[in-house]
Amino acid sequence: MTTVKILDIPISAVTYGDVLLHIEDYIASGKPHHIITVNPEIILHSQKNETMRKALLSSSLNTPDGIGLIWASKFNSLKQSGSLISNIPIFLVTAFAVVCNKKWLSSQLPMRVTGIDLVEQITKKAYDTKWKILFLGAKDGAAQLACNTLSKKYNIPTNQFISSDLNPTDPEAIKAVKDFKPDILLVAYGSPKQEIFIYSNLEKLATPVVIGVGGSFDFISGKTMRAPKFMRSLSLEWLWRIILQPSRIARIVRAVVVFPLKVLLSK
Repeated sequence: MTTVKILDIPISAVTYGDVLLHIEDYIASGKPHHIITVNPEIILHSQKNETMRKALLSSSLNTPDGIGLIWASKFNSLKQSGSLISNIPIFLVTAFAVVCNKKWLSSQLPMRVTGIDLVEQITKKAYDTKWKILFLGAKDGAAQLACNTLSKKYNIPTNQFISSDLNPTDPEAIKAVKDFKPDILLVAYGSPKQEIFIYSNLEKLATPVVIGVGGSFDFISGKTMRAPKFMRSLSLEWLWRIILQPSRIARIVRAVVVFPLKVLLSK
């Protein structure tokens, strides 16, 4: 499998179809595998949090969840060794391509593989494969709502998908997973908490595929409205998040300002 390193973190060059094929193999093996949907903020966390860094380096797949990673992969492929000034035009051209030429931008990483869309793809496939899936985490019943929404949408039997809102510090969370014995565990504790929880307990969870899905349950359940398609096509989901949740502005600044600058200045 091809990977692209971004700030020393390997990112898998995969499509949704590729990820589903890997998931089939992981489930067939019966051994635990950790899939991380990586965005710029996660990579920045890994520079300050050693456990997060170890999780990213040991995971089975790191999918590019975020246009910033697609941009960084292209910029790094064109980056000149030498002075910063020589790379500024490349920086500006690739940044412009984020809106105007995604096909050219995607030569290194073919597409974004986002948590929310991956959950949809997995649950859709579960109708034929009979995969058992446990939705774990989130708040205010979002896991149950997401579970019910997807079960109904894809005509999944009620005993095939279940949910639990137990938090990561509760020993019953791991027990709930062991009791259900899912093929796939979707964990919505938010990043970096979910990645650290999975990395620290992967063997105990004894689940073939474990994925941290962030706020996906909130979007799927309808608790939070996803950005309109035209904003997603223009890579403006970050602006939509600011409009809906102004308190997230510091996090978004790290993703759209700090991350690109770190990539620009990296050796």
